Amino acid sequence: MDGFHLSRAALNQLPDPKEAHIRRGAPWTFDVTRFVSFVRQLRTWADETPLAIPGSGTWSGADILHAPTFDHEAKDPVENGTCITPDASILILEGNYLLLDEPGWQEIAGLADYRVFVDSDPQEVRGRLAQRHLQAGIEKTLEEGYRRVDSNDFLNAILVREKLLTPDMVLTSVPVESDI
Repeated sequence: MDGFHLSRAALNQLPDPKEAHIRRGAPWTFDVTRFVSFVRQLRTWADETPLAIPGSGTWSGADILHAPTFDHEAKDPVENGTCITPDASILILEGNYLLLDEPGWQEIAGLADYRVFVDSDPQEVRGRLAQRHLQAGIEKTLEEGYRRVDSNDFLNAILVREKLLTPDMVLTSVPVESDI
């Protein structure tokens, strides 16, 4: 899903570019129309492309589906950053908004065979994200990490919980001891 982030250049074209950059990662900072179109294409591809023997490499270029990825160093999507080949028997889409009951996003659930929501304690996630921002050098102090989480990531998490489509299964995330 991260390959469908709006580029920094596209964020600069939005009505409030400063807010768009601060809120990057919120549902409206993705190209949801393009993402839904890709998921439809993926669904059709998965239904119509014969499963190849893993490692055979005997398929044609037309059998390969390309998808964008996200380059964290460049902080922007990369077109055709990955490819999906016909020897893939299971495809997993992962992202915060795949079960979001909002226009555009809500179409994705109907294109999936199975929908799983990983539930996590919001305060546990808040702490992990603040630590991650600190460790990645995005923020210089833990307090700044929390401020960043509270101004974006936490708002997104609340939105997902408030507008969650019914999943087929809910898994509960278990806190793990770490060196963080």
